[in-house]
Amino acid sequence: MTNLPHDLENKTGKESDQYSLPPSRRLHLREPSHYKPSPELASAIKVALLLGKPLLVTGEPGTGKTDLGRYLAWKMRIPCYKFDSKSTSKSQDLYYTYDYLGRYLSAQGAAAVEARDFVHFSALGRAILQSQTEWTPEVQRIIPDDFPFEGPRQSVVIIDEIDKAPRDFPNDLLAELDERFFRIPEFRNLRVDANPALEPILIITSNSEKDLPQPFLRRCAYFHIDFPE
Repeated sequence: MTNLPHDLENKTGKESDQYSLPPSRRLHLREPSHYKPSPELASAIKVALLLGKPLLVTGEPGTGKTDLGRYLAWKMRIPCYKFDSKSTSKSQDLYYTYDYLGRYLSAQGAAAVEARDFVHFSALGRAILQSQTEWTPEVQRIIPDDFPFEGPRQSVVIIDEIDKAPRDFPNDLLAELDERFFRIPEFRNLRVDANPALEPILIITSNSEKDLPQPFLRRCAYFHIDFPE
């Protein structure tokens, strides 16, 4: 039986007697198997998949926008990668980051270092790399030794709260969203393309804190989630 701390208004000025709280159901309720999309949302998912477009999902915080991406990955039995947008995010960050400072400091030492050891692939970059049947020699040369190849496979990528990023962030993604590729200027502007048969499925969420550019919106399927009445 659940016991709560007594005298929470602290009328006695004393500690509570022994109590026991029920286990939290928060994580249990966020299991993808418990997600129940509405018929309208299920139709929007189908449209996005058939058209090969990102699905932009808006709604108040807590309406299940991010959980939708995890649910879809669970339903399709494929991995899910998540990118958290920030006020400092650049479009490149969605694919990879490069540790310039670490590279510089390591180069000052006596030990030989590989430039590829300072590349960290982010959500969409990982999904594109894992979609490929095999890596070309050019791509293989820029992959860190500890990065596992687990493909070829399709993935769901959640770009979470894109409205938190600078306005240029979605505009800078237009060509890449159309063609599912990215470039790495640090390695002679190497272009890395997704396997057309296994392109990442993009779920983009927004709390509508600011308007998104029209060119970006035209490239997305769209659905707004309301709190259930």
